Amino acid sequence: FKSDITKWEQINIPLPKLSDNYQIAFEGIGLGGYGICIDSITIIEDGKFVEPAVYVDKDTICLIDTIEFSTNIDSSYELYWDFGETANPKSATGVGPHKVNYLSPGLKPVELIVDNTYIKQKSDIVVVHDLPTNTSFTIIGNKLTSNYLYGNQWYLNDNPIENATDQAYTIKEDGDYYLVITNPFNCTAVSESQYLVVSDIEEISEVITDEGKISIYPNPNRGDFTIQLNLKNRESQLNYNLFDITGRKIQSGVVELFEKNKNIVLNNPKEGIYILQISNSDSYYISKLIIKK
Repeated sequence: FKSDITKWEQINIPLPKLSDNYQIAFEGIGLGGYGICIDSITIIEDGKFVEPAVYVDKDTICLIDTIEFSTNIDSSYELYWDFGETANPKSATGVGPHKVNYLSPGLKPVELIVDNTYIKQKSDIVVVHDLPTNTSFTIIGNKLTSNYLYGNQWYLNDNPIENATDQAYTIKEDGDYYLVITNPFNCTAVSESQYLVVSDIEEISEVITDEGKISIYPNPNRGDFTIQLNLKNRESQLNYNLFDITGRKIQSGVVELFEKNKNIVLNNPKEGIYILQISNSDSYYISKLIIKK
């Protein structure tokens, strides 16, 4: 030190297993010729010393879950809790128990200060795991396909469908369908629910080829493509629907009876894979459409 320390500094040192063998010593190391002098020391036994402990009801949680903090210190002491910047709430006072959740995944710290003197710190009191993201599924005919390979559970009318845990599921009855994804940390996320009706329409990929041909070109494209029809004995107009990979309808329209070529221009589409469905009253055709800018 190059200047005097004019104020008292208090250091609390817990001494376990008290006995007559304790010694207190001070070691000073002078560098560059400087001397060290301690001219006043007071040692006081703290009869009120406490060793605060921090308890949690679980040490691993998911992002939406809540953890509960408690301590061995009673309400006769003044307690201040600091749960960290990403905690909600960030701090609290009193014995608790205190319920906390977190705004981001990762290792989370806690600090408990008793009577503004005794401190308990733990840098990794709990591990917070992230949730599955972008949980959704596509719908093509009666077939539902999850955007996750694993961890799927399909639901019908708020009930899990028995053995429906594969990436794809073919619906067998009308109702509200949704998907629950569970990641390796046992954290879950739920897709939007959609009311679906079982369709008994045959796939036109087989039916239509007996009568003629449907072509989509160019494919890939930039969002401007043509449906070319070479169908024999077509007696009605066709409807087309374009879906993105999540199953959301992007655009729809009609191919009139007199049209053999239908040009379709999309409004500023994003790059990716789309599903084009062309149908009439008794059959439909499905094609994968790729948009590249």
